[in-house]
Amino acid sequence: MDFGLLLRLFDEISRENLARWVALHVMGEPTLYPRIEEAVAEGAARGLALCLVTNGSLLTPEKAENLSRAGLKRLIVSVQTPDAESFDLRGAPHRLSFEEFADRIGRSVRRLCASPSGPSVVLSFLTTPLPGWLTPGAPPMRIAGRNGVLRERLLDWISKIFPEGVGPGVREAVARARIGRYNRIAVAPRLTFETRFLGDWGTHFRQRGRILPARFGSCNGLSENMGVLWNGDFVYCCTDFNGETSTRNAAGASIRNFLEGPEIQRIVDGFSRYRVVHPHCQRCLGDVTWSRSLVRQVGSIVYFKWMRRRMAPDGWALG
Repeated sequence: MDFGLLLRLFDEISRENLARWVALHVMGEPTLYPRIEEAVAEGAARGLALCLVTNGSLLTPEKAENLSRAGLKRLIVSVQTPDAESFDLRGAPHRLSFEEFADRIGRSVRRLCASPSGPSVVLSFLTTPLPGWLTPGAPPMRIAGRNGVLRERLLDWISKIFPEGVGPGVREAVARARIGRYNRIAVAPRLTFETRFLGDWGTHFRQRGRILPARFGSCNGLSENMGVLWNGDFVYCCTDFNGETSTRNAAGASIRNFLEGPEIQRIVDGFSRYRVVHPHCQRCLGDVTWSRSLVRQVGSIVYFKWMRRRMAPDGWALG
C-alpha cells in the first residue's frame, strides 16, 4: 500500500473514531511491508490501537522490540501448526525449518514478555476435531487431533518461551484444554495461548465445481470488521483479498461513504435477519451438498452469535 494512502486512512479512522482496533493485514503477511514499524508508529501517534497478525516466519526479537517501541498494542502470532509434522503442510520446510520457525517465535515472545510494558501477545494454534466436516474440501490432515497431543504441543511451546518453567496454574490450565472447543490459556501477564478449529473457508474459493449457495446464516463482517486492500479497495470480508466484496475505492470515497452505501446496507440488513444476500457470502457459507450446506449455515449462526462472542468478547482473542 502507498504510505500516503495508509496515513490518510489512519487520519480518517482517528478523526471519525471508526474502529476500536486497526489490524495491519487482510490476508497478507504484514512483516513483509518495508515500512511496517513506521506504520505502527504513525498509527499510534494518532491514538489508534494497532494489532499485527503475523505467521511469525520473519519475526525476530529485534523486530518484535521495535514494533513494541513503535506503539503496537497487540501481536497475534498464527503458529497454527504446532509441530514439525504439521508444519510441513505449510510448504515452507525448504526455506525455513520448523526448528528455526519455533526458535524465532520463542525468542521474540520471550523478549516481549521480559519487558515491563508492551503489546499483549497471543499465540494461536489450530486443531482438527472434525476434519471430515470442518475441512471437506481439503486433503485429509491432522493438526493436534487428540487432546493428549494438543496438551503436549502447548507445553512444548511454553518451554520454548520459558525454558525455566512456569507455575502450576498454567500447567493445570493446559491439562484442561480440549480439541473440541476454543481454549484460552493465560501463560504470562501479557501472553495468551489460544486454540481454534481449522476451517475450510479457503478451499471454497479455490475449489472447482458447484458449491450450493447459502440462503441463511450469520457473519461478523461489517458488524466487527472491514478491510482496505493495497490498492485502496474497501472490502467487508476479512478473507477477501481479491476485492470481490468491494463497492468503492479510497481514491473516490471515504470509509464512511463505503459503510453507509446502499449496497453495504443491504448486506447488513440481510445478516440482521439471518439472510445471506451477497454471492461471495453465499459461497463461503454454502457447501457441496445440501446437508453440509445446512450444517454450515446453522453453524455460522451458532458460532458468530454465541460461541465467538462468548469466547472473545473483544473481537480479537481468536485471531
